[in-house]
Amino acid sequence: MTFDGARVPASHMLGEVGQGLYVILSNFNHERWMVAATSLGAQRVVVEECLKSVIFHCVGRALTIQHQVDQPAYRLQEATSLSSGHTR
Repeated sequence: MTFDGARVPASHMLGEVGQGLYVILSNFNHERWMVAATSLGAQRVVVEECLKSVIFHCVGRALTIQHQVDQPAYRLQEATSLSSGHTR
């Protein structure tokens, strides 16, 4: 967007005439920090949710294995497998 020939009162000028791009670019530095901070916050939430999921599945798997060990048929299958030298 360009404003050729637009009249701006001197009291409303930001910086020197013809240097408006530099004024805008200096403002982008603050926005870059905000984007980075927001991105890091979102990444932290993703990592926390992944860790919760892994812990849930590991604990759930451990409980399932413990439950299977308590079953006589599973114990017989494992004993047979170990005695014949086969492993899973």
